[in-house]
Amino acid sequence: MGQRLELEYKTARLLGWLAIVTVSFVIDGRLGSVALYLAVGGNGKKWFEYNAYFYTRAAAFFNGLLWGIIMGGIYAALINLLRFSRGWMIFILIWGFLGVGYSGFSVRKTPEYMHDGSHTNLSIIKTTSVLVYLVISIISYLLYSE
Repeated sequence: MGQRLELEYKTARLLGWLAIVTVSFVIDGRLGSVALYLAVGGNGKKWFEYNAYFYTRAAAFFNGLLWGIIMGGIYAALINLLRFSRGWMIFILIWGFLGVGYSGFSVRKTPEYMHDGSHTNLSIIKTTSVLVYLVISIISYLLYSE
């Protein structure tokens, strides 16, 4: 019974985020972009924090690489499809950067004596994903800015 309620909660949360992002895009593409990064970034953080303890260092690096590619791909798709002005392109780049960096945010505020393997893994994920995201986003910005 408890697993079913948890599944229903996760489904409701996913549908809620989909509704928010969809309505935001209908209102304005810029608002939809901000909502999309908020939805993806926040849920990515939860995923990494819950699973980082079970990763090896190589798996953490791979997850960081994949996370950076996903978030960079979202940025490239948004600026290509919606044709933002340069100011909005820079704002969305920074907003995505914050979303990617948020994936390892709680690592630094936990006391050192409480660190376990997951904290090192979260640092690896955060560092790798931020670097990959910046490379993809800056290249995309340079390619798509007019």
